[in-house]
Amino acid sequence: MKQVLAGIFLSLLALPAAAHSLDGLEAEILAREPGVRFLPEPGMALPAVDLKDVAGKVARLEDYRGKILVLVLVPSSCNEPCLRQGAALARIQQDVAVGHMTDLVRFVGVSLAEAGAMRTARADLGGAAKLDPANWTALAGVDAAAIQRFTAGLAGATANASPSEATYVIDGAGRLRARFLGTDFDPLDVVLYVNALLNDHDDHDDDAPPPRSLWATLKAWF
Repeated sequence: MKQVLAGIFLSLLALPAAAHSLDGLEAEILAREPGVRFLPEPGMALPAVDLKDVAGKVARLEDYRGKILVLVLVPSSCNEPCLRQGAALARIQQDVAVGHMTDLVRFVGVSLAEAGAMRTARADLGGAAKLDPANWTALAGVDAAAIQRFTAGLAGATANASPSEATYVIDGAGRLRARFLGTDFDPLDVVLYVNALLNDHDDHDDDAPPPRSLWATLKAWF
């Protein structure tokens, strides 16, 4: 029964009426997720980096403009933390699909090493986590120095956290908006945040009563 209700809830995210105040949602998530770091609006532009896909074709994150990116950095050896991250990513991907947001959200793994780590990103993480290959792209760096600059910009000053042990949310303008550090966060919070970004049009009515939290609504069902 709970799975059915959760599915109905996630389906409602596709409706405009389900849009959640971005600022309000960030405050709610921070209250229950100490490992999350939101960037002040309008977010942070990322260092440019040339990447290539499994076929060797050059790719850039700019190619995904207009989509929300859920991005992870994949180490050369996908150990236990990497696999836990993959499981969380699979849950996010499934919930995005249930919420009818698949066409607007892309999932990308960037190898921290060059082409040699591509197999890790594609097989170890994507395969072990059973990610949907239709919405999972594994990319590798063309230049090691450029990948280092990109990783430093993406991770920022995340104390006590490895850059690869985080899930990054990038908005449709290509700006980094959030870092979900570690693997202990609730994947549903990422889905709620992605939905809020998709519906953030700055059309706020100061006189309107605050809407009930999507999180509170889901919890009330249970």
